Amino acid sequence: MALAAAIVLGLCTAGMTWGASSVSAGPLTKDTAGSRSSADDNDDDDDAEKSTTTTKPAVATTKPATTPPPAPTTQPPVVTDPPAPSAPAAPQTTATHAPEPLVPVVGQEIAKTTESLVVSPKVTPGDTSKVGGSSSAGWQVACPTSHSSNDDPIVFFGRAGASHQHSFMGSKTTNASSTTAKLLAGDTTCTNKDDKSPYWVPTLFNNGTAVHPTHGEKGPTGVSSRQTMYYRNPTGKKLHAFPAGLRMISGNPAAKSLKENPQVGRNIWWGCSDNSISQKLTAPPAKCPRGMITVHIHFPNCWDGVNLDSANHQSHVAFSSGGNCPASHPVIIPRLTIRNEYIVGTTTGKITLSSGDVNTIHADFWNAWNQPALEKLVANCFNAGKNCGKL
Repeated sequence: MALAAAIVLGLCTAGMTWGASSVSAGPLTKDTAGSRSSADDNDDDDDAEKSTTTTKPAVATTKPATTPPPAPTTQPPVVTDPPAPSAPAAPQTTATHAPEPLVPVVGQEIAKTTESLVVSPKVTPGDTSKVGGSSSAGWQVACPTSHSSNDDPIVFFGRAGASHQHSFMGSKTTNASSTTAKLLAGDTTCTNKDDKSPYWVPTLFNNGTAVHPTHGEKGPTGVSSRQTMYYRNPTGKKLHAFPAGLRMISGNPAAKSLKENPQVGRNIWWGCSDNSISQKLTAPPAKCPRGMITVHIHFPNCWDGVNLDSANHQSHVAFSSGGNCPASHPVIIPRLTIRNEYIVGTTTGKITLSSGDVNTIHADFWNAWNQPALEKLVANCFNAGKNCGKL
C-alpha cells in the first residue's frame, strides 16, 4: 500500500489538562484504609490464547440502577467533562487475517505524516527459541491519566477535535499533530520515564458523567485505584522490541454490536478491581465490592516486520495462537495490556463510552519508548525469562 506524506499540521493546543488533584503521577503508595491482595500485581491475566471459552457472558446486564447511590465522601472529585457527542458512523472494511480476525475500524486513510511508516530492511523473526524462566516474564509500568481531548493522532492525524473524546495516559503532550519525535521530546506520567508512549481509550461515562482512569485515588471502601500497563509474552519465546514509532489499535470503535467487536470477552474484557469475577465479562458488572470497575485490553503481539501502521491501524499486527505467530506476521513483539480502573461506586450506573455503547470498547498505542532502554528491557526481562516487576 502506498503511504502518503504531507506537511505535518500545526500543534494542537485544544484539549483538557488533567488537574493535579485528580491524578497521581507517582507510584502507588500502600493503602492505609484498605488493602490489595498480592494477586493484584499480576492480574493482567489472561491467557486469551489458552482460554477454552472465547466470550464469557456478563454476570449482570449493563442496565442502569434505577436510583444510583450518592458518591461516597471518600471518592475523589468527579470530572465534569460534558459528554462528547457520538462520533458519526464511519464505513467499515471487511478485511480479516489469520489466525484470529481483527475487525478493521473506521475507514480512514493512513495518517498523513512526514514520518516514514515503513521499516527497511524488513525485520525477520530471528531466534525464536523457547526462553524458560518465569511464566510472567516482562514488566509493568503505571502511566496515569494525563489529559482528555477529542484528538486521535493515529486515526485523525492533524485534525484537531475530529475524534470522539479520549482519556490519554502516559505522554503529556499527545494531540492531533503528535509525531514520534515530539512525543520523545515531551514529558510523561509513566513511573518509568523512559516510557514517553501515549496510550488512550474512549472516555467512559457513568450515568452521563465522565470518569477517567485513576491511579492512587481512594475508592468508596478506602482502597486505592490502580492504572497499569503490563508487558508480557504469551508465546514463551524470544521476541523483538516494538519498533520505534509503531502504532496500533485493539478493538473496534465503530462496532454496532458485540459481534462486530469479536475481541471482547477474549482479548478485551470488563471486571472488578478486586478480581472477584473470574469470567472475562463482555459488559461492565452491575456491582463491584470496592466500587471500581476495570477494563483489560490486550494488544496484538505479532508484527509483519515492515509496517509501523496500516490503513485500518490493525492489519500490520496480529494475535498469536497456541504460542505461535502466523506466517503473515512472523515477528514476535511484547503483548501490551492496558488495565484501567474506574471509580463508579459500589453500584454501577449506566456505562457508556464517548465512542458509543460498551460494544465499542477499544484502545490505541503509539510506541515512544526510549528505544535503547526498551531493547535493554526486552533483553534483560523477556529474553532472559525474568519478571522485572514494577518499573
